[in-house]
Amino acid sequence: KKKTVAKQDIETGSSDEKPEFLKDEAGSSEESGRILESKGVFHWRDVTYDIKVGKKPKRILDHIDGWVKPGTLTALMGVSGAGKTTLLDVLANRVTIGVVTGSIMVNGNLRDQSFQRFTGYAQQQDVHLVTATVREALRFSAYLRQDASVPKKEKDDYVEEIISILEMDQY
Repeated sequence: KKKTVAKQDIETGSSDEKPEFLKDEAGSSEESGRILESKGVFHWRDVTYDIKVGKKPKRILDHIDGWVKPGTLTALMGVSGAGKTTLLDVLANRVTIGVVTGSIMVNGNLRDQSFQRFTGYAQQQDVHLVTATVREALRFSAYLRQDASVPKKEKDDYVEEIISILEMDQY
């Protein structure tokens, strides 16, 4: 069975600014349709997030640095109220108020407007249909996230590839 990778599912952010500390790029194999091990890194440096409470500014995130290497499990840990969810919302470009400063990069390129479209994470209070299987939940996400021009079969094949990679075929 040939497996494919959705063309619309690869981060395509770009910027003229290419920091020295990141030079790797993520890739995929069009020939085999297999997802290759990514060499890129999601990296943030000196990220701050300020909001106004009443008339006074309040710093929610204070000069945060970090990185996530693809293909690894990364834990974001801290006490209640430490800002874990806020950091994830800022990194995923989900905040709608306040001011975010610092550098947020994918593969050494500053995150652009397409970033939010190509990323996702399960929120703390994420709502899932309890009767849906893993396959059904992933298909639902693929149908909503991938461009309408991507054929349904290609979306389904991509979901099957992800399930296989995660060794969740039985689910």
